[in-house]
Amino acid sequence: MKKESVDFEKTSVAGQGSYSFSPSITENIALLKQILNNDDMVVYRYLKEQGSRHPQYCIVFADTLSSEKIVNDKIIRPIMENLMGKNIKKNKLLNYLSNKVIACRDVKKVADISTVVHSILYGDTVVLVEGFSKALVINTKEWVTRAITEPESERITRGPREGFTESIKVNMSLLERKIVNPDLKFKYMELGSITKTKICVCYIEGIASKKILQELMIRLNKIDQEGILDSRYIQDLIQDSPLSMFSTIGDTERPDVVAAKLIEGRVAVICDGSPSVLT
Repeated sequence: MKKESVDFEKTSVAGQGSYSFSPSITENIALLKQILNNDDMVVYRYLKEQGSRHPQYCIVFADTLSSEKIVNDKIIRPIMENLMGKNIKKNKLLNYLSNKVIACRDVKKVADISTVVHSILYGDTVVLVEGFSKALVINTKEWVTRAITEPESERITRGPREGFTESIKVNMSLLERKIVNPDLKFKYMELGSITKTKICVCYIEGIASKKILQELMIRLNKIDQEGILDSRYIQDLIQDSPLSMFSTIGDTERPDVVAAKLIEGRVAVICDGSPSVLT
């Protein structure tokens, strides 16, 4: 069968198109290596059945972004102990793998290769299985983050001594600890055609103005930049009067300040990689 050529406009992380996997694990591995340009950071762990020339499973992950312990103990070891040499019906293998073998809380089936590539580069682990045109994407992120400390530029004499960090997950958890309410909502987005930076819009439903929230989402969706590396990039692109000497958007590194603003009805924007949150 003639091998289909790869369209890099579709398969690149920055591209807007998509490309699906084939049932051949050998072709899928070659395709990933081609798109990732044989990046040395990406590890390919092959598992072969005895007597087989081709791998039955391939575990793919970014060495510097994924947890080695989770990959080894929750993915590779369970597969070797529960699947290798076992007679499991071929059409049920992927479901069996995701439901009864992999011991991780977040496992997804993905057919779009651009989504898989982005997941690998974001710290997730991907499992390819021979005979399936879908991959399993498992959350194995492990990033080194700065400790929660008081912001140097916003020191106070009384009150909490904690500040936001560069991790969007940590920052969201700091807000959740202060506002223990189901009406506190978080909406994820991605900005930057190259960086694919995760941002999170936070608000309290029933208090925040729907009109302001809608206008914010419209402005965020209009952002067309290759890279968003800090919340300041977003602030400059969505504020009403960019040339004004007065700030029209608040920014702070203090969770208590953002929590107070949310209770007042404001909307917050958290940017992954930035300790400064916009309100």
